[in-house]
Amino acid sequence: MAPAGSLVGATRPSGSPRLNSHCRSGRSANALGGPRTANLTPVERRDFGPGRTLIAESTWDWMLLREAGGALVLSVVCGTIGVYEVEVVLGADSLAAYASDGLTFIERLAADVREHPRDYLPPAPASS
Repeated sequence: MAPAGSLVGATRPSGSPRLNSHCRSGRSANALGGPRTANLTPVERRDFGPGRTLIAESTWDWMLLREAGGALVLSVVCGTIGVYEVEVVLGADSLAAYASDGLTFIERLAADVREHPRDYLPPAPASS
């Protein structure tokens, strides 16, 4: 399958919200008996970058974002030991496929990005 979009950015490290594992009262703050998670950031408050809005996501898999200018960007988690993200702007063909197939297309594109991340990364600079 040929790449279905053009590259927006290179890679950036992935991270997860920090959990506060210390419970001062000695009792659990949730029904599952786990630690209090007072500083867990809700989805609505995550920072996706200036003007970016989350459209859809599959946790630890991919996120579909809308840029301030209206472009759709697919951010895919890649790697095994070293985890990184590859971001792809959906081009005209990809937008048409997304309009036709919805999230099924996004899942197929994310799988292709994960299987062939180098196809979606910028070329290495030529050495002088």
